[in-house]
Amino acid sequence: MILLEARIEGFGTYRNREIPLQPGLNVIHGKNESGKTTMTRFVESVLYGFSDAVSEEAAKDREKYRPWDGGSYKGTLVYDCQGHKIAVTRDFAENTLVMTDLESGQDLTPYLSKDGVIERLSPDNAGFRISPAAYRNAVSVVQGHADASLTAVHGDLEESAERASGGDTASVRKSMARLQERLSVIGGTEEAEGRLGALQAQEAALTEQIRRSKANQKQWERLQQELRALPEKVDKEEDASWIVENAGSRNQKERLAAWNDETKALYEQIESLTETPAVSRDEYEELLALTGSIRSAEERSKAAKDRLKKEGGAAGYVSPVEDAAAELKKNTLQRGIPLLAVLVFGIVMMVLEHVWGAAFIGASAAVLVLILWQNTRKAEEIRAAQAEQDVRQSYADLEKEAADELKALTEQKAQILAKAGAAAPEEYRDLLEQNNANSKLKKEFEDQCRRRQEWLIQTADTILSEHRSQLAEQIEALADTGDMNEIRRELADTGREMERLEAERNSLLAAAEAIRSLSREIRHEFAPTLAAGMKKTLGKVTDGRYPSVILSEEGELRIFTADNRVLGIDQVSAGTQDQIYLALRLAIMDCLSPDEKLPLILDDAFARYDEDRLAQILKVLAGEAAERQILIFTCQKREMDMLKALKQPYSLLELQAQ
Repeated sequence: MILLEARIEGFGTYRNREIPLQPGLNVIHGKNESGKTTMTRFVESVLYGFSDAVSEEAAKDREKYRPWDGGSYKGTLVYDCQGHKIAVTRDFAENTLVMTDLESGQDLTPYLSKDGVIERLSPDNAGFRISPAAYRNAVSVVQGHADASLTAVHGDLEESAERASGGDTASVRKSMARLQERLSVIGGTEEAEGRLGALQAQEAALTEQIRRSKANQKQWERLQQELRALPEKVDKEEDASWIVENAGSRNQKERLAAWNDETKALYEQIESLTETPAVSRDEYEELLALTGSIRSAEERSKAAKDRLKKEGGAAGYVSPVEDAAAELKKNTLQRGIPLLAVLVFGIVMMVLEHVWGAAFIGASAAVLVLILWQNTRKAEEIRAAQAEQDVRQSYADLEKEAADELKALTEQKAQILAKAGAAAPEEYRDLLEQNNANSKLKKEFEDQCRRRQEWLIQTADTILSEHRSQLAEQIEALADTGDMNEIRRELADTGREMERLEAERNSLLAAAEAIRSLSREIRHEFAPTLAAGMKKTLGKVTDGRYPSVILSEEGELRIFTADNRVLGIDQVSAGTQDQIYLALRLAIMDCLSPDEKLPLILDDAFARYDEDRLAQILKVLAGEAAERQILIFTCQKREMDMLKALKQPYSLLELQAQ
């Protein structure tokens, strides 16, 4: 098989590029980012497409090479296989493939069949017949992945051996693949995936559903009882407080705690108050009025005393005026009687015409006039003195009246102060202010308690309403537990299906073991052929240091040294491992495709080679190039320089950065 041309319409950085390739040894040189790895990936993707797996990794791989300019995402690979020039065109965007024989123009696509493992059209069904796994482990060598996975290509090796033997039976690989596919569908009892695991999970789910249904019935009855026990409304503060503390939300509990703290703080303030006597605003107003009245009475009393003192004496006793009046009365009587007797005697004498009668009357009249004048004068003096005495008495009365009023007011004031235990109106005022402050604090406490109670009852009612709704929803959800008889029938059907699948699984496992036994026999016969192929190349690439190898049935390599020591692959250097793996790849390709020499694609595969190893491998590859196309992708010039120094022919293709 010879790759002739890559026609890239759109793939990664490539757009409308035609890249010719030559038989024999090709060196494709280009700097980093010039598209070397993209071209190797293009060849593989045209042949096998991208993975159809629905995964993030597969999607990233597919999108990685989608053209950046958003144009067509397709290309054609032309190759020569068994003398036929074949063109394979794949549209990666539409996921379509067309395979054409360029000489006859025949469309070969209808003759392709889906690979039993990868489930997509691949041209390996016609012509070179290698699977994607074999391609990646034999044909294509990418830097850092020089080692071949023998386990991955064992099926390919066994199938090649069976084809080489001319057998007509189904291949070991495809038979095992079908068995494994069916086993993966059935799965195991302890596996989450697979039909058997799904049935076991279904059985467990149905069993759990039955158990849960019984538990739900009990839960339903309990919830019904709890719902009936809930009160319609909360009346008592302590009940409301209990509901909020035990069933309230975090915010409601925090609010209740705040209410309690505020109420407690007010209560503690009230408890710390000093008891005050009973005082009132009216009594305080009365006390102020009494104080003013007392002051007025004191002023009137002082004014009366001062006036009385100014008038010259006090009142309230028998004054000289009264004594003088009494004396005047006494003297008038004492003098008047004798004088009246003389006057009467004189009148008698006149009547008798006595001479002395007129004299007696005249003398008596004169004396009487004199007495009357004296008495009149004395009476006037007495009346003047009496008027003065009356003035003094009025002031005395005023002073007494003010004193009596002052006494009464003072006693009334004293009673009010004594009742409050105060010594003065100012102290009474302080007690009144303290009493008012206490009353205000008590009222605030009462209002706080009332608001707290209203909030508690309202909040508790809300909580109860929400809880009733939740219980109703839970009851409704628990009521729909399904038909238990139907669930039990489904459980029985599941058990029978599990028994059938387990029996089928046991049969498949027995068949798989039989195929593995056949595989071991084929591998046992095939391993010497592969080892012989490696031996032919290994001595050349290692310059005789490791002349031969043994490949175990498990695919493990044992390397013989020149002095007949046996080493494991991990006991040699990294560069030597690369050489051994390259020899293994060449042997695998010959075994997989004995009639058609497959190309070898090397993408910067010599990074771990020193100059001596590079010279040895290039000599071997130059010899292989006589029968096999070899593509060496490199970003360095040492491979070209070494080939020139070794005088080995090669074709050069320079890739330019896009």
